[in-house]
Amino acid sequence: MNIEETENSSSETVQVIFKTKLPPKYQVPETPIDLPLNLSRFGLSEIITHLLGLEETKIFEFLLQNEFLRSSLGEMLLKLELTGEKIIELEYTNSLSAPEPLGQYNHDDWVSSVHCIKRKMINIKNSKEANFFVTGCYDSFVRIWDIADQSAPKIVIKGHSNAVKSVKWAKKDCNEYVLSGGMDQRIILWKIDHNLKMYSLVKEFQGHVSSIESISVSPNEKYFSSSSYDGSVLIWDLDSVIAKEKEKEIEKETEITKEDNEKKTKRKRVLNKFETESTILPPRGQLKGHKQKVTCLKWKEQEFIYTSSTDHCLRKFDIEKGIAVWEQRTPNSILSFELGENSKKNYIISAHTDSAIRIWDERVSSKEQENDGLSRLSSIKAHKNWVPSISWRPKSQFHFASCGYDNSVKIWDFRSQTPSTMITKNKHTDKVLMIDWNDSNTLLSASADKKVKINKII
Repeated sequence: MNIEETENSSSETVQVIFKTKLPPKYQVPETPIDLPLNLSRFGLSEIITHLLGLEETKIFEFLLQNEFLRSSLGEMLLKLELTGEKIIELEYTNSLSAPEPLGQYNHDDWVSSVHCIKRKMINIKNSKEANFFVTGCYDSFVRIWDIADQSAPKIVIKGHSNAVKSVKWAKKDCNEYVLSGGMDQRIILWKIDHNLKMYSLVKEFQGHVSSIESISVSPNEKYFSSSSYDGSVLIWDLDSVIAKEKEKEIEKETEITKEDNEKKTKRKRVLNKFETESTILPPRGQLKGHKQKVTCLKWKEQEFIYTSSTDHCLRKFDIEKGIAVWEQRTPNSILSFELGENSKKNYIISAHTDSAIRIWDERVSSKEQENDGLSRLSSIKAHKNWVPSISWRPKSQFHFASCGYDNSVKIWDFRSQTPSTMITKNKHTDKVLMIDWNDSNTLLSASADKKVKINKII
């Protein structure tokens, strides 16, 4: 291939040094090359492919001053006011391939929430290791699925009297639990049997006076927090509840071994009877500040809880002090948010009712970030309707996913205003309500079309 013949020839050129953080097999010599200014991403990819000696053209992404190339090289230099530079450094990295459909899991009503287990479940019958996820549905049921089996859920949990809005896994001493919260104002803790054939109600938590919107388990899994349509955020003691449940199991086993039939019968009757007073637990704390529905909350480390609300506010609460230590006013109601990871740990991505995604830097004051883009890292017109959920891609510094009421699911790079890729072959036919990554290459999406879809993204 002759570089001068790539795309249309141009009399204007610039010297470019290609740099990359990719493995050695994708690295080219870092020596200046004269390139036409009218080259775009695809022409530059052809050059890298040629320098690497690859038989087929491999498409790369290119960054100049940490901003993606989405035009010609000349237009980018003009935008960044670099037209006077004689030599520029252009970083290239892998581009995401088109998502590969892996199937779907059918439900009987809108699927409002999905949460993947982020670890392998051991000691399951006929399987040493398996991946599972849990869903909450508008038919009031909680379902546990084996990702490898799309025919039917392993367990269907019945307990709520209205739509289930949030579900979360929890684990303690090799035992698996599920927390579910619904429009019936209740949060229920369920214990899941290892063979995935049985479940039991451990405890019911009541304290909200409206629909449960979000549940988040603390990093050490000793506590969990919940938010509601009523604007409240409550903190619950999970560790002591599970400990008491184990004590009861031991007491029950001990009592059953007694020979006194009268005492045994009485004890079993007390343990098996469903009594509201004994199963309902009050919260151990409350975080105040929001004036409207609290749409999402997440723990960060052990000391802080972040929240979002339709009152346009993001807040960071110090749990011990019970007060907000950081607050960010946003232009529109917030439906969801995600906390940055690794080198982006100080960044917060928020999803809004105006179809936008906004990226904030927690280290910058709220007043500074109100100056429309000066300190706010980015504001992206991401979808054509509400954006109810976003999820950071595991083990990635830059990628996150979003879904919209426009039925779409998109994958973004933190540094770009346009999506890196989007789901086109396995699209939902109704609004997408939530997304969650099973691992860094597998994304699940829950929708009002009564389906959870799974796609592979590399």
